[in-house]
Amino acid sequence: MSQVPVGMQETQKRDLQIEVEARAAKNMRKEATVTIPSHAGATYEIACDEGPWLAGDNTAPPPLAYFSSSIAF
Repeated sequence: MSQVPVGMQETQKRDLQIEVEARAAKNMRKEATVTIPSHAGATYEIACDEGPWLAGDNTAPPPLAYFSSSIAF
């Protein structure tokens, strides 16, 4: 009998650690550095900003864009 691949098993145990350092920049801009310690070199930065109608500078996607895209995935 062949062994079932891990991705096809009914139950799977997985651990995911994510480290985030977030900071408020000028006006409504927020920036974050995200690191996944278990994956060497897996560090990236994201930013969000509101448009001028909400006192932002429109220098990055609005927070709602990240929220809606996370639901889609």
